[in-house]
Amino acid sequence: MLMAGQCLAGWQASRWLELRVPVAGADTRVLVDGVIVTVPSREGASLRFDLRGGFVQAGTADSRERRFRVQWRDDHAAPRVGERWRFLIRLAPLEETVNFAGFDSARQAFREGVHANGRILPSAMNGLLQLAPASLDTLRARIAMRIRDAIADPDGAALVTALAVGLTPDMSRDQWRVFNATGTMHLVAISGLHVTLFAWLAFRVARWVWR
Repeated sequence: MLMAGQCLAGWQASRWLELRVPVAGADTRVLVDGVIVTVPSREGASLRFDLRGGFVQAGTADSRERRFRVQWRDDHAAPRVGERWRFLIRLAPLEETVNFAGFDSARQAFREGVHANGRILPSAMNGLLQLAPASLDTLRARIAMRIRDAIADPDGAALVTALAVGLTPDMSRDQWRVFNATGTMHLVAISGLHVTLFAWLAFRVARWVWR
């Protein structure tokens, strides 16, 4: 089992290094066609989400699927998880520092399977290609959107969203600091999954009783 684990870890590391997108210069641009795989979260004036897809440039032989972590600053667009988009992305290096101390962005990218990082540029080539199919992620995103529309307080809406559907990107640093100081961070981190599981069980029981 130890040898199998080492072989699996080595294969995953070599696979990530093979798919990792190198950044040749400060203005390396790629055209990507992919599906949004995470619920977009807002950071200031930008949206941040992960995109799984491949390059679509003419003459590109590498069409393998990769995971891109991107930021997009567009007040008129509202991308949703599960939708297929085409974006013009300016790539940025995964490594922000080579110091021994501090946050290691490349390690986080390897742990989460992210192969490229960048920012979506304003372009006429950006556009929605396919609407999102019905899935659990689209349902969670729809519930989170209705919670934000119903609760005026952003911190309160973020907390209810985290407890209801397990989406925590809108939680502020002050909220995490309070939960960390009181030892209740795990309740927020996993409560949404528990609430969803209980709702599913209650639905099955109520449906059986009704029949």
